[in-house]
Amino acid sequence: MKMKELEVLAALALPFGDQDWGSERQVDAETKFFEAIQRILPDREWDELEEYCLKATTKEMVACALKYVTHHWDTPAPVECDIEGTDEQRKSYAKIVERWETVEKPQRGVGMDCWMVKVTGETGMTMWLGIEPDGYTHS
Repeated sequence: MKMKELEVLAALALPFGDQDWGSERQVDAETKFFEAIQRILPDREWDELEEYCLKATTKEMVACALKYVTHHWDTPAPVECDIEGTDEQRKSYAKIVERWETVEKPQRGVGMDCWMVKVTGETGMTMWLGIEPDGYTHS
């Protein structure tokens, strides 16, 4: 699941006014949103979020859940590759994995500190992205 999809689920989980609060539509949307969140978060973070939600409004619960996911996705992802890199490169790589349909393992160009990553978009087009040691990405 990508952040854009979560943001759509989050917007649908919120009531569309007082009349919609607790409606079948709103409860179903909220349930789908939190099921998606639970699949993403580690158990410890999910338990913390659940405890917070006991005392929060729907709007507060959704906002907090998105913060947990954002924090979780901003944590450097383990990158299995044969090259060394910085935490900033790993963070950028993790974001690229979430944004693109297919992402290959990073490679280092000859004589470069930059990681080169082949990506494929939803339309099937491929391109190469560079990830600099400071995390800056470019095509």
